[in-house]
Amino acid sequence: MIEFDCTHCNNHLKVEDRHVGRQARCRVCGGMLVVPNVDADGRLQFLTDAARIARYERLVRRGEIQCRKYEQDLATLYKKYQDARRESERAAALESDLKVAEARLADAEAAFKARPPEGPGTLNVSPEPDLAPLSDVVAALTAQLEAERTARQQLQQTFESTPAATQEIEALHHELQRN
Repeated sequence: MIEFDCTHCNNHLKVEDRHVGRQARCRVCGGMLVVPNVDADGRLQFLTDAARIARYERLVRRGEIQCRKYEQDLATLYKKYQDARRESERAAALESDLKVAEARLADAEAAFKARPPEGPGTLNVSPEPDLAPLSDVVAALTAQLEAERTARQQLQQTFESTPAATQEIEALHHELQRN
């Protein structure tokens, strides 16, 4: 805590150390004053305009660095968003392809079962058609679809962590406005 007297009405004030160099208003007379610093010997040292300007410039530089970092983070997240959107479109296309392949497989099975026996009065049953290639396609599409869904979930988790960066930017912005 820094203790000092108002330069307008001599009211005794107590202020936290973190307010050094900031402008304050006396609660008794309403006069504007700058919170002084305390040196090693306990003497009050009022910041000069140049010292205050240097302090503000440091804060602005720090804010600019943080903003650049957040801009880079935002660009990275936007790229991930675009990737996720493309992956989502691919997953939708795969789901459509999978449905078509499953429908073809069902049609092939139904056609095979509905096929009349060959020859009049005979039980000539031909061997089942080879449905393995179609089954392999369905299995491959299903595996690819599952991989796409997993990638989509991971990207969703990444995007859910974005609000923390936004709150940090807003806090820095408020700090710069206070100073």
